[in-house]
Amino acid sequence: MLIKMNLKGNFTLVPEGERVLTITKAECKPSGKPTNMKVTFQDSEGGFINSQYNFDNDKSLFAMAKLLETALGFEDGDEFDTKTDTARLVGKVLLCEVTHSPDNK
Repeated sequence: MLIKMNLKGNFTLVPEGERVLTITKAECKPSGKPTNMKVTFQDSEGGFINSQYNFDNDKSLFAMAKLLETALGFEDGDEFDTKTDTARLVGKVLLCEVTHSPDNK
């Protein structure tokens, strides 16, 4: 089978540096008993960044807590409600530092 590469597709890389990003989508999955939260950020010039925060990983939870602190004003000891707080993220505008690094798998 041959698969044709489309390197000029509609993918836009978000440039490195300080960028204004808007949260366009936030959802906890699976809906019954969530194990992670997926968040989509849109750059002011159109590119997208997708982030995933796993609830069973301490480093991931810390990163999620920093996002909630910045976007929603959460403080140490506050509780995150996957049903109501997730939706509150959508539409938040944040100044973020974007960096690119090679995938080291």
